[in-house]
Amino acid sequence: MLRRMAMTAIFSLAALTACGQPAQPESEATNEEALTMRAEGVALGQFYLVLPAVRGRPGALYGTMRGGSQDDTLTAIRIDDARVELHETLSEGGRMQMIEGPDFAIPAESTVELSPGGLHGMAFDLPPTLVPGSSLDVVLIFEKAGEQTIAVQTLAPGTMPTSMGGSQATEAGMTHSAGD
Repeated sequence: MLRRMAMTAIFSLAALTACGQPAQPESEATNEEALTMRAEGVALGQFYLVLPAVRGRPGALYGTMRGGSQDDTLTAIRIDDARVELHETLSEGGRMQMIEGPDFAIPAESTVELSPGGLHGMAFDLPPTLVPGSSLDVVLIFEKAGEQTIAVQTLAPGTMPTSMGGSQATEAGMTHSAGD
C-alpha cells in the first residue's frame, strides 16, 4: 500500500511538472528560443517552405521575425531559381483573399509571424528537385538590416513543423490576386 502511494505521488509530481511546459521534442526549440539574432538586430527563426501539392503551383514560406532596437521593414524575399512575392491574407465580405502585399513592417522589439492565414511569402517556379525534408537557402531583404540568408526546411503540402503543433494547414476558400 505504501509503495502504491509513493508511486502515485511520483507520477502526480511528474504530471504537474509537465503541465507547466509545452510538449515538444527535445531537439526542437520554441519560436522564441529558435530565433537567431543577427548583427543588425533582426532575429529570424522557425522558417519553413510548404511545397505545392501540384507541380507548377506556388509554395508558401512561413517563419518568425523579431525586430531589434529600431523599426525595420522586410522589402523582399529571394530564392535562387524561383520568384517570391510578399502576400497578405485579408477577409473581405466573408471571403478570404490573398493579395500581393507591400513591404512588411517589423516594429522594434516586436515579433512578426509569417503564417497561414496572415502574412507570408508565395514562392513561384520552385525547382522540381525540391522534395519534403530538403533544405534551401532563402534570402530575406530588410530595409535597414540588409540581406539575411537562412537555411529553410521544405515540408510536404498541407503540413506544418511538429514544433508548431504539427497540424494541417490548408488554403481552402482562398483566392490569389497576383502571380497565379
